[in-house]
Amino acid sequence: MKKLLLVTALILLCFGADAQENPGPGPMQAGFYTPARKGQLWDTWLYFYKGTYYQYYLAGKVGKWDSFELMTSTDGVNWQQAGRMIEPRPGTTWMGTGHIIEAPGFKAHPGWIMNYSEWFGDKQDIMFATSDDLVHWTKVDDNLRFVQDERWYQPKGRWDCIDCVKRSDGSFYGYYTADPVAGKFPQPVCGFGFAESKDGIRWTALPPVQGDIAGELGGVQKIGERYFITVSEGRIASSDKPEGPFLAQKKNPNMFGQGCDIYFPRFFHNPPVNETINGNGVLVNHFYTGSDIIYSAPLKAVEIDQEGILRLKWWKKNDQLKDLKFALTEGPVRNSASRVHLFNESFNTSQVGVVEADFILTPDQDEKSPSGFYFDAGKDSGYFILFNRKETLFGTMKSDGSDRKITVTINRDLVFPEHSVARLVFKDDMMEAYLNEYLVMLKRMPWSGKLGIISNTAEVNHIRAWKHN
Repeated sequence: MKKLLLVTALILLCFGADAQENPGPGPMQAGFYTPARKGQLWDTWLYFYKGTYYQYYLAGKVGKWDSFELMTSTDGVNWQQAGRMIEPRPGTTWMGTGHIIEAPGFKAHPGWIMNYSEWFGDKQDIMFATSDDLVHWTKVDDNLRFVQDERWYQPKGRWDCIDCVKRSDGSFYGYYTADPVAGKFPQPVCGFGFAESKDGIRWTALPPVQGDIAGELGGVQKIGERYFITVSEGRIASSDKPEGPFLAQKKNPNMFGQGCDIYFPRFFHNPPVNETINGNGVLVNHFYTGSDIIYSAPLKAVEIDQEGILRLKWWKKNDQLKDLKFALTEGPVRNSASRVHLFNESFNTSQVGVVEADFILTPDQDEKSPSGFYFDAGKDSGYFILFNRKETLFGTMKSDGSDRKITVTINRDLVFPEHSVARLVFKDDMMEAYLNEYLVMLKRMPWSGKLGIISNTAEVNHIRAWKHN
């Protein structure tokens, strides 16, 4: 905590105390974070150094982002606003997102490089800033901006957000959002950019890597001996070489599942290794879409299974969200057909809530009606999430069980055990669901805080709940 207060003091010294122009420290926010300009958050990226988690984010109204801001944490779970880091030059239409890397010679003289973009005039360029403390950033000379190489990329196409892998000689490969020229290449190429640099500031574009995936480039990560890339919506591709080809993951092709309310997940490259699965040294960060109020989300752990498939799991440090025990008692069944038991108690949705329960899962949705949770939305209607051994289902229904409409079905290419543990984590209108620690659904839904179980007593038991003040 002392380190966090010191960082905050430095930021205030640098930016002044004007909360609107240069936001200073705000209240701690557990798990889910939104800035003082409520909801004005977009892409996030992280770095861990000497006990502090630094989470930068693109700030401003959607489509009119006007700065990078910073939140900090001593545990990766509870976050506090710190201040504004980088602002665009006058006349910029909107800023684009960025990444952070360690500068060459880091071990002898710690320093960092941030890249970012500006949409200025009729095109987008990538620029750079440097820091020796992760708080104060100095923009690099404009002459070093990285611009479209028209041999391989559209001259006024996207050009944004370089993420890097370090090569054996200390130089970098960079991957970034770009628009390759259609029909230019004899082999299928990925729909993003590829470049190299010796110092992380002076970049040379290369032809796009071969592969079969396209989209806004979220990030790249080496895990074990394989390279993984994530693009918009959370789709995943991998390769055994950084030069590609990068091919879409055949199982669990979207790490969140198509239809979840996220857009642009990133790899958090350097969390404490002992806090990652099998010491793989990586987490995933992301934000929620689906509303005018945007939040960053609790960090996710990454598992690479025996088949080499990337999956997201509950990060054990998020157990801190289970702060205060919250007693839940089941009310009567609404009717025998619905099997909805509303709890007598209600959650305060402005606080983080966590609920866990032991489920007996049906084989699939056609075997018999699966069990799950009901979220009351008032006027005798609400949302449901249902679990079976292969799928997770989300949708709307009346509180009496009628008019059930499935809007999202997610198959993780896993067969869960008959006896499984489900976990919900929620705040405001955001909800995450896990089965046996695996993330299975992430949605937004305006609800009253009144939760229910869809079950009979043989299917769901040992219900426990917590809230976080």
